Amino acid sequence: MACLTHDIGQHAGSNRTAKVRNQVVQILSICDQRQSRHTSHTHRIEGNVEQTDQHTADACTVGLSSAAALWQSVVIFVPAMLKNVMFSYLSSSDNHSSLINKLLLVNFLSSLLPVSIVILFSGFISSFYGVSFVGLPKVLNISAAAALFICLSEVYCYEFISRGKPWIVFIARLVRDMFILILTYIILQQINESQAYWFALISLIANGIFLILLHLRYRYVK
Repeated sequence: MACLTHDIGQHAGSNRTAKVRNQVVQILSICDQRQSRHTSHTHRIEGNVEQTDQHTADACTVGLSSAAALWQSVVIFVPAMLKNVMFSYLSSSDNHSSLINKLLLVNFLSSLLPVSIVILFSGFISSFYGVSFVGLPKVLNISAAAALFICLSEVYCYEFISRGKPWIVFIARLVRDMFILILTYIILQQINESQAYWFALISLIANGIFLILLHLRYRYVK
């Protein structure tokens, strides 16, 4: 009888131990599942934060470039108004060399004053856009400087058009724009900061090269 009681006690103890072990395993399993869900949720949150930061950076880049382009159009407003007058003079003139020099001087002076104003007051202009437009003064200065090259190159463009050679203007502008697009794509793939600044700098260099090529084509290739 004592042996039977002892066996029953051992059997009951084994059952209790097995139940405790199963409960511990279930608790650990639930903890692992919760930990896995928490880790997965954390990864999703981090991914969403990274995507939000990337979208914010892209929006800032577009905003900076748009603001700089707006002020660049303000700078070249007066030279742009002179296009029709310039084209009529070039079409009717017999002494193109002298007229070209005068038009270059007029375009340079008419764009130099607004360019100087924008560069000097770039910080003040940027303050109107708020704190989110960080880095706008640098982009603004470069875009304003590029406006000088654009205004001067327009003189040569209309000279070629008045001579019946619009294909020169078309090819030169196509090469310039392709140069800007390709170089911008290559550089911005490597640089994640100040993308608007680099885009403005590439545009400045491209417009400077564009002006030099038009000048050389006009002076040395008749």
